[in-house]
Amino acid sequence: MSLFSRNTDKNKQNTLSLIEMMTAKIEQSPDNPALIFQRAKLYLKIQEPESALNDCIAAARLDKRYIKKGKLLCGRYHPILCEKFMSAVFYVINTDQPKPFIRKKE
Repeated sequence: MSLFSRNTDKNKQNTLSLIEMMTAKIEQSPDNPALIFQRAKLYLKIQEPESALNDCIAAARLDKRYIKKGKLLCGRYHPILCEKFMSAVFYVINTDQPKPFIRKKE
């Protein structure tokens, strides 16, 4: 194992511990989009794009100012991640059960 890979493993462990601390802070104040967005940055640092995407979406839904920040963050990582973010923010999928159409008799 090279010295470089040891440092990478150590950096990843440090980032994982930071993610755990951020998660604890988020549990204490779940309506704080800044904390959620910071955790998204940490997820991208350790190559976890789906977790970062979920956090970016949650931050943008709590505060509209995080739409631009999330778009920039996801776009720097990969264009497809940016597209997923924009789709999730602007197109909300209705998951309710469809109700049959009943025509009223006149």
